[in-house]
Amino acid sequence: MSAILPNHANPTTVDPEEARESQLTDFIRYCEQRTGYHFSSHAEFEKFSIERYRHFWACFLDWAEIRYQGDPTRVCSSDVCEKAAFFPDLKLNFVDNLLRLRDPQDGARPALTSCGPGREPVAGLAAVKVRRGGERDGADGF
Repeated sequence: MSAILPNHANPTTVDPEEARESQLTDFIRYCEQRTGYHFSSHAEFEKFSIERYRHFWACFLDWAEIRYQGDPTRVCSSDVCEKAAFFPDLKLNFVDNLLRLRDPQDGARPALTSCGPGREPVAGLAAVKVRRGGERDGADGF
């Protein structure tokens, strides 16, 4: 997969090859495999995400490989969106998910380490060093 969305100035003119390799296409195929549904268009997939939102979000939790603690069985606490809590029985650690290494080479890639008003972003190695498995190594004072 190359991108979340293909990198085009006009998103209505997407290269079919890039679309086939996108994360959205990968997620749609994952949902098809997991649910047994077939989505012949993005409109059908969008309809599924609205009408069967509990299935959609359960699929997303697994597909995105989000780390969590707790029971993911209860996807939503209410049918009223404004009052609902999604995955109310889960606890997430934002930093753990954000800094997790998904690819062994990720640890050697530069990260955005600072940016301020009127300044260009500075790329450098992130200050937080992460060992395999996502644990901090302690060498940086954390």
